[in-house]
Amino acid sequence: MLEVLDQEKGLVQAETLIQAGERIAADEMVSGAAVDCYRTAAAEFPDRFVGTCLGKRE
Repeated sequence: MLEVLDQEKGLVQAETLIQAGERIAADEMVSGAAVDCYRTAAAEFPDRFVGTCLGKRE
């Protein structure tokens, strides 16, 4: 059961970062203490991880 939950958590995080990138690209306002980290993660995620297949160990 924990494997399923970990996979679901990863899918939610991926979806969140993709949506964040889309909102930033649409000029949505982002502010706060972690804004630089948020923008960086949203910008880097699609280029680095979308379409990546991971094995069971990863």
